[in-house]
Amino acid sequence: MKHRSSPHHPAGSGPISGAEAGTQAADHTEASLRADGSQPTAHAKGVEEAEERGRVIHGLRGRISNRKRSPTEREKIVRILSQEVYHGFGPTLAAEYLAKHHKIQIGREALR
Repeated sequence: MKHRSSPHHPAGSGPISGAEAGTQAADHTEASLRADGSQPTAHAKGVEEAEERGRVIHGLRGRISNRKRSPTEREKIVRILSQEVYHGFGPTLAAEYLAKHHKIQIGREALR
């Protein structure tokens, strides 16, 4: 397939020509193939290295979640829900009351 020239890529300045691409692709392919002929992905390389160590560990292990509430906000929510008015509320009703009366958006599962 021949590349057409465009205002962004005039003829001759586009992708690598067929002859150049063939040698580059061959060099790249030989270097990155596994014994079975398949190409590893970045994820697969990490998994293979972990399997060599005998276990697979999540990349975010030990880090704080981006969704975690700050300790002060958590204390505020606990203080509100500790009031006598909210005694006996389940997580769904508590989440609804926090949203309606205190403008705090939190899921019911986070209140469990």
